[in-house]
Amino acid sequence: MKKLMLATAMVLGLAGISLAQTSANVAVTATVISPISITATTATLAMGNVAQNTTTTVSATSGSAAQLTVSGQASTAFTISWNTDVTLTDGNGSNPISFTPALYGSSVSAGVSGGNLTTNTGSSGTISGTGTYYISVGGSINPGSAPTGSYSTANLSGKPLTVTVAY
Repeated sequence: MKKLMLATAMVLGLAGISLAQTSANVAVTATVISPISITATTATLAMGNVAQNTTTTVSATSGSAAQLTVSGQASTAFTISWNTDVTLTDGNGSNPISFTPALYGSSVSAGVSGGNLTTNTGSSGTISGTGTYYISVGGSINPGSAPTGSYSTANLSGKPLTVTVAY
């Protein structure tokens, strides 16, 4: 009986012993950066008087262009995207007119020393060393034979241009 108890104690005692065990630590690091934001400095692009069946263009580098300012982490790359279904309508929300946006980006100043942003889903920019980037918005419109009157993306059924930025 003593031998059986001794053998049982030895087996139970050895069950809790690990003969080979090792471990490793993983260091976790992060760099916290400033959030990215976009604000409209000049929120309205006024196309002016547009004749029926005539294309009118406002250059993104002209003084008439709408201006947006991106703020964020200095010297950091980001993406820029925008919708292409921009639509102006008359005061009744009918007679849609399509607008084709043209965007220009610069880390120096609005409309200067930058380049055309050509892809609405994959353009990119780099925020300047002072934490800003500028986007100028121009574009083209041809009302076709739409009735005369005032048209806007803010009218019923209109669709505004929405510019989105992200790291």
